[in-house]
Amino acid sequence: MQTYQNGFNPFSQNIAIVKSYFKKPTVLTQGILYAISAVLTIVSGFIMSPVLNNYFSVIMKMPGFTDGMSPSELEFFTTFMNVYIDIVPIAAIVPSVIISAITAAAFILIYNKSKNADPASTPKSGIVTLFVLSIVQLVPIIMLSVMLVLAIILLAVAAIAASGTPESGILWVVTAVYTLVFGTMIALLLMYYINQVRYYNSIRKSLTTINLTYKGAGIFGVFSIIYGVYMVMNAFSVFSIKPMMQFMAELAPEMEFIAGLFDSFTPLFIVSTVASVLSAAIMILNGVIALGYKKHIRSFTEGYSEFGIDNSVAPQPVSVPVYSAPVSNEPAQPVAPVQTNEPQFEPVIFNEGQAVTQATHCPRCGTPVKNDDVFCKACGTKL
Repeated sequence: MQTYQNGFNPFSQNIAIVKSYFKKPTVLTQGILYAISAVLTIVSGFIMSPVLNNYFSVIMKMPGFTDGMSPSELEFFTTFMNVYIDIVPIAAIVPSVIISAITAAAFILIYNKSKNADPASTPKSGIVTLFVLSIVQLVPIIMLSVMLVLAIILLAVAAIAASGTPESGILWVVTAVYTLVFGTMIALLLMYYINQVRYYNSIRKSLTTINLTYKGAGIFGVFSIIYGVYMVMNAFSVFSIKPMMQFMAELAPEMEFIAGLFDSFTPLFIVSTVASVLSAAIMILNGVIALGYKKHIRSFTEGYSEFGIDNSVAPQPVSVPVYSAPVSNEPAQPVAPVQTNEPQFEPVIFNEGQAVTQATHCPRCGTPVKNDDVFCKACGTKL
């Protein structure tokens, strides 16, 4: 490692700055909330299986549902649904439980490493874990965006091919809906998850380089809070399904059995609502932590760049006042000569009218010289 003057080490300084933020109780709280979310997901999986069994039993008892099926077809369908009911809950909860559990462990690890006063203890491993998870979450969104673009292109090509027919207008409407509705949703999700990756990557770089950065923290924080508020509003909407189905059953008596199915879904709705509210709290707290991290890092870097200059502020022109010397009617006073340390030389004055004779001998070595000699032939002295 490079040695710095006066024992200053920017790597150690940056680690200390990052640790001073992530040792806050909010980070530990976030880890605990993710752990509770993982437990609730497991509980919902155990509740989902009997609910689906009950739903399947009611469907099988519907009049005319099994009409037209041979005994072998009915046996295959029953076996398939039983396997489906056993597999679906597990397939639905396992990825979510794994991600929630790993995220909980990462936040708790970050908090413990940051609380440790030992300079060798850094939260790098926890941050890298969150960074990798954010990339894993981004991959399916990228795949969805690619599929959406392909679908829009195919719809547009089909609309152009059907030009001049009534189907062409319908295809253009469907293309516009896909582009505006689904395109906007995918774009927002991409913006959210891309900035999540940038946010955790900026923390990772702050721990491993001499640059403190908070890229992506602002957008990720704002979107997390907005998404959390939306989840809170949407969490209780499931309880409006049963009253709506009862109202439809009053209008159409044949719908009565469907309304009765939702009684068996009530435990699942309750657990799902609690899990949704908890997920909303996690999202909002993610936003608070991200925005707080940005504010924390800016308090150390605001107004400074790599060269110690704030490049975010454009240079302003500086007006220099011009002063004119005051005019006075008094006669100018003589100025005393400036005293210097340089040797003073008196001017050489030649007497006019006197003949200047040439020396006959070298003033240095005494060698005889002629009148027209410029230099002494013996020692080279200028005459």
